[in-house]
Amino acid sequence: LDGAFATPTVDYKVRAGTIAFGDMGVENLYAEGLARVNSDRILVPIKARARRVTGLNAAVGGLATNVAIDGDFAISGVNVLSDNLKIRSDKIDATAVVVANMATGRYTGALKGRINNYRVDGIGIVNLTTDAKLVPGPKGGFGITGRVVAQTSQIFNEGARSFLGGNAIIRSDIGYSPEGIVTFRNLRMNAPQFRVTSGEGRFDPATGAVLVNADAYSTAYGPLSARVTGSATAPVVVLRAPRPGVGVGLVNLNARIVGRGGAYAVTASGGTNYGPFTADVLVKPGAQLAVDVRRVVFAGIVGSGRIVQTAAGPFAGALQFAGQGLSGNVRLANQGGYQRADVTARANGAKIPGMVDFTIGRAIVNATAVLTPTPQIVADAQVADMRYGAVVLSAARAKVNYVGGNGTAQALLTGSNGVPFRLAVNAKLSPNNYLVAAQGQANGIDFRTVNPARIQAVKGVYRLSPTRIDFGGAGGGSARLAGSYGRGTNAQVRLDRLDLSTLSALVPNLGIGGKATGSLDFSQANSAALPTADARVTVTNFMRSGLAAVSDPVDIVFAGTLGGEGATGRA
Repeated sequence: LDGAFATPTVDYKVRAGTIAFGDMGVENLYAEGLARVNSDRILVPIKARARRVTGLNAAVGGLATNVAIDGDFAISGVNVLSDNLKIRSDKIDATAVVVANMATGRYTGALKGRINNYRVDGIGIVNLTTDAKLVPGPKGGFGITGRVVAQTSQIFNEGARSFLGGNAIIRSDIGYSPEGIVTFRNLRMNAPQFRVTSGEGRFDPATGAVLVNADAYSTAYGPLSARVTGSATAPVVVLRAPRPGVGVGLVNLNARIVGRGGAYAVTASGGTNYGPFTADVLVKPGAQLAVDVRRVVFAGIVGSGRIVQTAAGPFAGALQFAGQGLSGNVRLANQGGYQRADVTARANGAKIPGMVDFTIGRAIVNATAVLTPTPQIVADAQVADMRYGAVVLSAARAKVNYVGGNGTAQALLTGSNGVPFRLAVNAKLSPNNYLVAAQGQANGIDFRTVNPARIQAVKGVYRLSPTRIDFGGAGGGSARLAGSYGRGTNAQVRLDRLDLSTLSALVPNLGIGGKATGSLDFSQANSAALPTADARVTVTNFMRSGLAAVSDPVDIVFAGTLGGEGATGRA
């Protein structure tokens, strides 16, 4: 201490191996400074170093290693301010802006600078840039205004990564008033398949009141909007999506979420290709998440039930459904820490509303699934007299027994799709390797795989090894197929004296004949890329027959290519 008693200077030095404040601690701390006390304020310079700050929330703990702080605190009455507190750590290079009121106990802070390669567990790795400054309030005191830009360099969650289509950039103006009200405006997000076009909101910690308005556009689901009112403990959320689709032609979706007493009531309505959709669900978070499905209506089928999360994690309970000639239930349970589902369904004269005529004369489905790291599926499905548009299944049965990454699958189908067909399939399943044998008849023409087709899955790419299919018995010829799907699409087809009359199995009354020998190669890097193809085919004794005449046979040699510069063909 030095100087006059009313306005002294304080030269301080602090050194500690460990210093703790409640649950928070600082390791290997050293701090020094020369504080000056004036008549209207106290200025406290600080220069500090610490190896690590412990006890922080996991979300920020990764930022607080090898920390250095340099700057000043200004104390005036009950207010503590700083706008030049430089912070350096392994991942932070920023200046802190701090506002505190010792009378009310309210404090806040913001950063001006960069946080690099910050890992947010369950979300991803983010680079954050902030710009904040102190501003005087209209009625005294100080607030904070600024702008935040966050850019992801990696997204961990596969669902979020798929929804966004890749990494995202988020921008927003932020504010913190002297009264403690938090605001944001001009919110924008840009990702390959999702963007927020406008967003603003406010939160009052004193009352808990919250107000958020946001509009967005998703490549997959179209325009979206959200409005949040109420309070943090009792929010009211309204979501609207004019044409989300979701595979069922969903339109005019209007969902309302009301929080009260720690539970959330969810109601939703919309239209689909299969008729009106409504939902009334109560979600109760807590140590054991509970979901009461009071009533859900889709395609004229009414569902209800209750499921509760067990202490081990999986859900237990049952959901029932009935309507339009369908009935059944889904029973959920915990099996060794994994989710188990038992499904039973029946159909008797079922008629499913929609844009395509869909009826099921009779059906019996029994299935059990256990979601282990390698899912276990045992299922048996029988169908008779099923019609979907022009497709008719007179009789069909499929069985799957897949446990521990190994199993078998069989299917037998009889019906028609413009032409009558019969198909039998047997498959042997093993990790990343599937053998499939098929034989059948279409429009009176036999076909079969000479050897089982081998499909291998490697890093998300499915590869079909060369597979020969014989058509029409002796003299009908054959086709050899190979290719891959996943990171692009590739296909190779080789024809060996294939009788063109076998095409009538696909197109009735085509009336062509001849023998085709040659190759067809196709490649497309992704769905947005232009495909490339190369075809070289020789047809001998080609002829066309009609109601009144049969053409003379001719030999045809064709060569063609398709690429980025267009298509060419010679015959």
